Amino acid sequence: MDRILQNRKAMLGFGIMGLFIFVAVFGPMLVGDPQAFVGKPLQPPSAEHWFGTTRQGQDVFAQTVAGTRSSLLIGLIVGFSVVAIGAFVGTAAGYFGGRIDDALSTLINIFLIMPGLPLMVVLAAYLPPGPGSIALVLIVTGWSWSARVLRSQALALRQKDFVAAAVVAGESHIRIILVEILPNMISLLASACIGATIYAIAAQVGLEFLGLGEISAVTWGTNLYWATPKKS
Repeated sequence: MDRILQNRKAMLGFGIMGLFIFVAVFGPMLVGDPQAFVGKPLQPPSAEHWFGTTRQGQDVFAQTVAGTRSSLLIGLIVGFSVVAIGAFVGTAAGYFGGRIDDALSTLINIFLIMPGLPLMVVLAAYLPPGPGSIALVLIVTGWSWSARVLRSQALALRQKDFVAAAVVAGESHIRIILVEILPNMISLLASACIGATIYAIAAQVGLEFLGLGEISAVTWGTNLYWATPKKS
């Protein structure tokens, strides 16, 4: 934890994330109903409607603030899930080595070489629309990068004296991983979590912009989807 507090970039990232969490929790209470018809259609930005209005006369700023909650929630769920899976697979591969490392590294490489965006589009197109499907798609396609980075760190840490001492002391593999290795990767895990959350939000917005999400929901992606001209 002290390493995170001393890392200015990590603290800046957590500060920005904290701001978005504040907006997601309290923002919808302050801007009112994002679905309400509050003005004339397609009004430009003004003091009354900061981001203008939609084709139906809804306030774009209210929809943006309200959409923060759903978009950030999926981002956080995907971010923590991706890092958790990556930590499990990557740390196990780096710590155990041998055939386990070969098998898990092969699995990681398979997911790394898959084209991310086309795979996301295909999976999202076949799953029922909704935030759960979007989160599942992003977790499946996003965990391998974290696993690769954390595997490299685990390979370096397993050579340290404190790991060798834990092995000689007869500690179980699970305890060594959880108590000796992962705490020494906390700054890397934190930065990976922030990066994965940002990736998840951007990818979710992209998929929903393509119409692969639940278009009736109020999210950043659906806001962009409805903002683009539609053929009649």
